[in-house]
Parts: sequence; structure tokens; C-alpha cells
Amino acid sequence: QGRYPVAVQRTPYRKVSQVTPGLRAFLDHGYAVVTQDVRGRYESEGVFNQFAQEEDDGEDTLAWIARQAWSDGRAGMFGGSYVGLAQWRAALARPPSLKAIAPAVCGGDEYLDRYYSRGGAFRLGHRLRWLAENYKPPQKPVVDFQKLVTYLPLARADRLLAGRTLDFFQAVMQHPTYDDYWRALSTRLRAATVQAPAQIFAGWYDVYCNADLEMW
Repeated sequence: QGRYPVAVQRTPYRKVSQVTPGLRAFLDHGYAVVTQDVRGRYESEGVFNQFAQEEDDGEDTLAWIARQAWSDGRAGMFGGSYVGLAQWRAALARPPSLKAIAPAVCGGDEYLDRYYSRGGAFRLGHRLRWLAENYKPPQKPVVDFQKLVTYLPLARADRLLAGRTLDFFQAVMQHPTYDDYWRALSTRLRAATVQAPAQIFAGWYDVYCNADLEMW
């Protein structure tokens, strides 16, 4: 009963049904909590496209929450890694109900932080392992790391790790330099348009340390 500010977490890693200590802290301090599988992951329908979906889907989710009888029209988002990225992307849409975000260890540029080094080398271990864990066929084990990072040709690695062609991975392979394709995907280049206050968490030894400082 009542209307409450809402803490929101959108994840590709499977939402939890139990009340964890972290979620309990929000509830104990007078917040409602929404945890959602992003499009195409676990209990959410559709096709998972990390590049294309999070800005619009995040905005739609926040608009839906603001209309609910238990919401007072104010929302904040929290979480790390991809869950932090989903916050930045939602914030780019500037939904009026989004009052704050708290992204942790997530960076803000797909080319520089996730797929290629600043010198232009593809991040073999970093990206292929993540793709193998999150795009593998159901009931199949994650591809062995040594096999994954030595597989050639690289442009066909999606067949090895996911058992199928991944259109976005093929686009990544076709754009090995920081061109207009990557600029259009960059959150960092649009961060000045974000209106929600952001509490940014970084780690000295985290792969996104420099990127999170740049987002600040």
C-alpha cells in the first residue's frame, strides 16, 4: 500500500526472485524495487541486442513504473557491469522520472572499453569469454578459454561460442577502427546530455577504471 520512490535494476544476468540483503536495504528505507531481465534474456521475450535496445527499453520501463499505483513517479537505477551500462543508456533518453543513477565498473564506450584496445587490438579474452558465457546454446558448456582465444579465423568465432552467426559480432569485425559506427554507439560522447545525477563506482584494478573516470 502507498506510493514509493522506486529502485530499478535491469540485468542480462537473470533477475533474482528472493529478497537479497542489498534489495532489503532499499525496502527498509522506503523504496519499492523493480528487477527486470533485459530484452531477450531469461524471462524477457525478444532478441538480445546489447547495442540497440537499452536506451529505448530503459525509457519504456521507467515510463511504465511511473504509471503504477505503487510508484510516486520517481526512480533511481543501480548495479554494475552491463547493469551499469543499462543505466547510462536509459539516462541518455532523459526520462523525467529518472532522478539518479549509480553505475559501477561499466565504462561508457563500446569500442574503447569492450571490443578493442586503444591501440586497435581486439580484446580476445575480455569479449570472447563474455560472449561465450552469455550467448552459448542452452544446455551447452561454455567453450574452453584456450580454444576460444586461439580460434581462427576470428570473424567466425561467433559460430564457435554461440553456435550461430551473431549479426552484431559481424558488425564488430567489419569496423576494426574507431569510425562513425562506434561513435554512434558511444555513451561517453553523449554523456553531457544526461540530466540525472550519477554516483559512479570504479575500481583501481578493474578493466573499466580509466573509462569510469572518463565518464565522471
